[in-house]
Amino acid sequence: MGLRYDISPYAAIKSEVRVRRRVSDRPRTNGWFFQISFTF
Repeated sequence: MGLRYDISPYAAIKSEVRVRRRVSDRPRTNGWFFQISFTF
């Protein structure tokens, strides 16, 4: 699940949450990612 917000026509902020379980007997792997991107 993620959320993106365009600050201006040239910049954006993105936040993303990941919850993964690769094998059923292993615990889940959680992660939160934050990114700022620019375009020229």
